[in-house]
Amino acid sequence: MAAEVLLIAGQPWLIQRHRRRKRAALRVDSAGCYCLSPFGTPESCLKQFVLQHQAWWQAQLKSLPNLKPFQADSIWPFRAAGRLITSEDTPKRLKQWYKQQAEDYLPMRLDDWASRMPKKPKGVKIRFYTARWGSCNRRQEIQLNWALMACPDEVVDYVLVHELAHLVHFNHSRDFWQLVATYYPEYKQQERWLRQQGHIHLTQLKSLNF
Repeated sequence: MAAEVLLIAGQPWLIQRHRRRKRAALRVDSAGCYCLSPFGTPESCLKQFVLQHQAWWQAQLKSLPNLKPFQADSIWPFRAAGRLITSEDTPKRLKQWYKQQAEDYLPMRLDDWASRMPKKPKGVKIRFYTARWGSCNRRQEIQLNWALMACPDEVVDYVLVHELAHLVHFNHSRDFWQLVATYYPEYKQQERWLRQQGHIHLTQLKSLNF
């Protein structure tokens, strides 16, 4: 089936229809603009819906980060050094490379911090998340985003300490933040970096043909 595309105000919109969706919605990211729709909704209705929200999506487009091009000799974010793209790289290979770097580094670094803190996790999983850097569940397991490998080491350490602190306090109470500050006093600086720069790195890595 050919893709359904709407051209509105010079911007192409890919229509994605879903059986369980009850109402239309819009998504804008570095990969493009998407109109999420229930089955059976006429294109004329979707066009009107996109036009009604034109001010919103035009603002979203303007706020998208300026991503690094995927081309030879460009430098993608990787810890403190960066990662030089070569002519042999492909998006799939680069994605696998980031994942492998994360699998080699993050569990080792997490173990190092856990040996100093009150509790150790019962398990560690590494995967890609579009909106978070890590999480901790009530089974005392920690999940880490392999996109952390695009961040400075100081930011990685803060995220690890943050998640390890959740093994003790499964909340963001005053006691939780006091525990974080005990092991990582400069955590507010790294939090600020994530707020200001983190979404750029997530969007950059998400562009690797997910």
